[in-house]
Amino acid sequence: MKLLSIKLLNFRQFYGPQTITFAIDPVKNLTLFHAENGVGKTTLLNAILWCFYGKAGVTEKFEKSEDILSYQAVSEKLYQAKVDTTFEHEGRTYTATRRHSVSPGGRAEESFSAFEIVHGNTEPLPAPEAFISSVVPREMSHHFFFDGEHAESFASTGNFRQVGEAIRNMLGSTIADCAIEDLKYAAKHFGDSLADLPGDDRIRQKSSELQDAQRHLEACRADKQREEENLVVYGDQIAVIDQELLNSRSAKELQQRRRELEGKLNSANSALADAERDSVRWIGRQAINVVANRLSKETLHFIDDEKLRGKIPSPFNEELVMKLLSEEACICGRTLEPGSEFFANIQNLLRKAGNAEVQSKVISARGYMGELRVSRGVAPKDLHRAQQAYGSAYQISKATEQQLAEVSEKLSKIDIDEIAAKETARAQLVAKSKVAERGIGEINLKISIYERSIENLVRDQQRLALSSAKAMKLLNRKTLAERAADLLKGLLASHEDQAKAYIASEVNSILNTTARRNYHFAFGAGFSFDLTYSGTGRTVPRSSGENQLLSLAFIAALIKFCRERSLSVGDPLLIPGIVAPLVLDSPFGQLDNTYRVDTANFIAVMAEQVALFVSSSQGSQDVLEILSKRVGKEYILISENRGPRNGKKSEALVLNGHRYETSLFGCEKDMTRIEVVQ
Repeated sequence: MKLLSIKLLNFRQFYGPQTITFAIDPVKNLTLFHAENGVGKTTLLNAILWCFYGKAGVTEKFEKSEDILSYQAVSEKLYQAKVDTTFEHEGRTYTATRRHSVSPGGRAEESFSAFEIVHGNTEPLPAPEAFISSVVPREMSHHFFFDGEHAESFASTGNFRQVGEAIRNMLGSTIADCAIEDLKYAAKHFGDSLADLPGDDRIRQKSSELQDAQRHLEACRADKQREEENLVVYGDQIAVIDQELLNSRSAKELQQRRRELEGKLNSANSALADAERDSVRWIGRQAINVVANRLSKETLHFIDDEKLRGKIPSPFNEELVMKLLSEEACICGRTLEPGSEFFANIQNLLRKAGNAEVQSKVISARGYMGELRVSRGVAPKDLHRAQQAYGSAYQISKATEQQLAEVSEKLSKIDIDEIAAKETARAQLVAKSKVAERGIGEINLKISIYERSIENLVRDQQRLALSSAKAMKLLNRKTLAERAADLLKGLLASHEDQAKAYIASEVNSILNTTARRNYHFAFGAGFSFDLTYSGTGRTVPRSSGENQLLSLAFIAALIKFCRERSLSVGDPLLIPGIVAPLVLDSPFGQLDNTYRVDTANFIAVMAEQVALFVSSSQGSQDVLEILSKRVGKEYILISENRGPRNGKKSEALVLNGHRYETSLFGCEKDMTRIEVVQ
């Protein structure tokens, strides 16, 4: 979609007919609006949303959304307002029109229509609302028509649900979400029917227990996600307090000492865990070595190196006996004739003779016993080393914990109320983090218990249902609905993971060129996210400006992700990606001048078509100079007032060498006028 023009008639402060045409050049794709606060920036953004979606589509900042008609028009008994938006979509041109009228009795009415423009003629579309939803679905619209002053809260700490909603909206998961909910409803319906079957209390009981277990499992998973998100929030809040304490002159040294001790404590705890694992491994490796001496004495006492050295390791050797018989001669030189008494005596020795295999086994056993004796000598030393490592790490850990407690106590006693309060707040957040961590562990245990219980109940239910054809039919339908829902959830989760990976990569790419320090953005559990320092991994204490920068980077990544999806083969479970203009109202609000300049460098390439509203305080000369390279159309909003100036200061902007008075008094009408910048 590409905006071509918007025509306003008596819409709020825009009295009379006024028209804006948008930049559509691929390079000079930016339409720039200059306007001071209260003149109409937010109104213009919402004029497009209202035109497309009516009252349900406007932003939160568009107060009194039912109050559409210009007061100046009402004073002249003109009771109709209208917005026409002309746009291009997939090579065709369309116009959407929404009218607002007030009857003499005061009743307001709205109507909406859409037309395709073919060779200068208009052809009405039969289902205009559905058509607009196919071009830009309403759930995606606020990520393209974006209130920049609201950007700070979008990426603020703990706003994970809104971020998750934004990703899912841009992913187009509405169809999949509806399908999953329908399947879950169907599964529950079949489960209820199964539980209500007359005549078999056992099936009813198992079905009821299964539904309870599934309900508890879902609640536990929701609780786990909430606790994981809380952990991220606590970490962000602790990082902010740490930075504030670090910046405080009286607490700076103590805070730096605490960071050093926290690093030392983490290392000691890691060494402690390693030593514990080594002790456990020692038992597995050295258990047999500990009993090696007794084992060798009681089972192979006959193996004695001194006695066996140079001797045959059995009464008679099988190979020697066979050789004598084959050569028919004794070792003494006497002849052994087959069938003779002497030959028979030698032959009988085979029953007691030891062969090579037996000899080899005896030698191997003797060697193994020797190794055990050596290992037995080493085993206590290994255990001693592991115990020493554990003891050393334990002492360091406890000593460091004590030192941390002392630092914390000193910080809390600093004779500055604000610092002491921050230290108290930090201690409370640390305590909450520990409670959350324990809670997650307990929830994980509950989840595993409920999962095992559900597996057992499903098997019991299937076994009991075999005796009833009706029960089996309901059970099969319930199982099919559950499996289908799980399959869709798995596919959707896979798409969400891919979307998060893409968005994180794009956000980091933008931060690499705009942020002052080396930041790293990453998603955690669910849609929770964190901004950390690349070198240390510590959480960044985000200011309002950094939140706004992160929000803009996030929106840029979302839009690019959606555009990429529009170019790829679609998934039937997802609404196709779209290409739409980005309309930004006051995106520089909380940014300092350096961040504004850096943001201006990437803001025009956030989408194929960009419309940007800036005030004089946000549009510094440096910012405007960077934006000028991409400006295709430029407007200024001028406030006209019928009343006198009464000492109010003159407000003016100099643009392209021309001076524009932005607030005029003693005018014929009360209105905002849209003027083209020369």
